[in-house]
Amino acid sequence: MHAHKPKSPGVLLVTRAYVASKFFRKHLSEATAIKHAEILIKSSNYNLHYDYPLSALRRLTPAFRLLDGQEQAGKAKELLSVAYYNRGNAMYVIKDYETAIDNYSISISLDPRNIGAYLDRGNASFMLRNYDDAIKDYSKVAFLGLGVVVYSFRASAKFKIGEYKSAVIDYTKMISLRPFDDRVAYEYLNRGRAKACLNRHRGAINDYTAAIRRDYHLASAYAYRADSKAKLNDKKGAKADYLKAAELYKKQGINDLSKKATRYASNQEVSRESYKHKTRDHRHHESHLRVLYQYA
Repeated sequence: MHAHKPKSPGVLLVTRAYVASKFFRKHLSEATAIKHAEILIKSSNYNLHYDYPLSALRRLTPAFRLLDGQEQAGKAKELLSVAYYNRGNAMYVIKDYETAIDNYSISISLDPRNIGAYLDRGNASFMLRNYDDAIKDYSKVAFLGLGVVVYSFRASAKFKIGEYKSAVIDYTKMISLRPFDDRVAYEYLNRGRAKACLNRHRGAINDYTAAIRRDYHLASAYAYRADSKAKLNDKKGAKADYLKAAELYKKQGINDLSKKATRYASNQEVSRESYKHKTRDHRHHESHLRVLYQYA
């Protein structure tokens, strides 16, 4: 959520700001209140960077007290937007996605230029399976030309609602912007999945192969490639890929899928769960995208 490592304002300054918000708020000038609020918000940035959402929330509560009633002031309004955005991020981390969306929306109303709020509101909508809302926010970010990874986020949402052709276009855009970056292995993998859903299995196989070249531990790429090869009646190739997937699943401790892949290799059948291989590398996809966002 934060592209660069934030600096901690220091325990002493944070403590002073907290005490001022609790005991001396009525006696503070607007400028002093804003200064203390800024310290607390910076501290919340630091907490969020190190995945301490509850600590971030504890910093933000006094910041809101200090900024109360100053919504129309330029600097205060800007800080409030950041504060709501940070609170949205904290709620996102603790998986309270609806509250996160509410906070992102307030942040946007205070500062429509806060592109991060659009992106993360889209992420929260995605987690709630409100894919149309997610696509709207991702499209806003894409329209403004900010953030490379938004194309991958939007493609994933489009895939979820069956817009496979459009998903292929977005994955292709993401890949074209990072042609030599091995971190786009997932984009090749997921573009292959979208092509497979369109019965474009040869193109899908090419994408799975490209994903494997960039991350040869990507077990699901072998499993999906095996599915497409089986669809094209390449039994020998499908068997080899299922066995490789089984080997990697086993190394990753995903024994149930390892056994399934072994069975598919023996039976020479296409997985009944084609295009739905749930693997550890898929569960890590969100973290992968956040890493990419740091370089967007």
